[in-house]
Amino acid sequence: MLHNRAEVCTFSKLKAAVQDMGKRNFEKKNLGQIKAVDPTVYTLRQEKGFAAFGNKKTGYQLTVEANLPRENETVPVSYKTRQTFTAKHLLERRSVFTNKLISIVKRHHKEFLSKLDRPLNVPDDKITRWHPKFRLDEVADIEPSDLPKPPNVEVYQTAKDVLENARGKVLPNVEKALENVSNNKKETPAVSTDKPKDERNEMRGVPQTLLEKIRAKEAKKIEAAMMRNPMEDKRQKMLQKLPEMMRILRGHFVTEKKPALLKTDIVSKLVDSCRSAIAVGDVEAHLSLMIEVLPQWLKQVEIKKGKYIKMDRNLELQTLIAQVNKSIQS
Repeated sequence: MLHNRAEVCTFSKLKAAVQDMGKRNFEKKNLGQIKAVDPTVYTLRQEKGFAAFGNKKTGYQLTVEANLPRENETVPVSYKTRQTFTAKHLLERRSVFTNKLISIVKRHHKEFLSKLDRPLNVPDDKITRWHPKFRLDEVADIEPSDLPKPPNVEVYQTAKDVLENARGKVLPNVEKALENVSNNKKETPAVSTDKPKDERNEMRGVPQTLLEKIRAKEAKKIEAAMMRNPMEDKRQKMLQKLPEMMRILRGHFVTEKKPALLKTDIVSKLVDSCRSAIAVGDVEAHLSLMIEVLPQWLKQVEIKKGKYIKMDRNLELQTLIAQVNKSIQS
């Protein structure tokens, strides 16, 4: 909004606006993280002569300007000639930024896979899900990039820096206090005394060759799961719901005492009878899957009056359910 109003966006304005609209803190560290993810997305400068809140001009302020593609390269860039920020720009920039974030997580994920007892090497372009033991909430924060600093501003990182600069310029007792602080040793982090469980004790008595086979099989299973198509996961979830629907459907056909029933009536019956809420469109998808998996049991017949579902009631229901469960496990 500030960009399109040709108004200089200082960090103080940006911080207040983001915190008001996003209901969360926004500090220079967050701006540094954005720059670390995509250094080209904004131009950051230290500029002076701009009024802060209260209409008082202050010294140098950090300004933020969006880098947008220029339509005419012959026109010099300025706050008045820059391109208008459109919704298309916003969506494109967000998509690029999201992909860069995912790439960073993929890098951490790749490091995690390489440090497993049985290291895995899965190409980035084939990963559709993270390893089940990869903790997304424990991925390290993005290290913020350095932001432009005002010229001729001394920054003191430690008490020793302050002491070196102030030696001979402050009172003796202040100088002595700074010396005491700079000489203090940093506290060492407490070492955890919790000992990890010894896997060997838990696996005592199990042949080593069998353990190796189990671990290799588990690693192969996890690697295949990370590359599995999301559509396969959806199919698996649908297959898990079929046994319940099959029981409802079988009972409905037995009650009606007819070899074929109108498809719309069957869908309505399943919607009303399923334990969990389910939409009509989802029921139709499950019914189509049921016909695909069990063609010997159910068939769809279309005549002038409409679409009908025909059932072979002579087949044993438990045998059919076992067939569906076998499809789930495969």
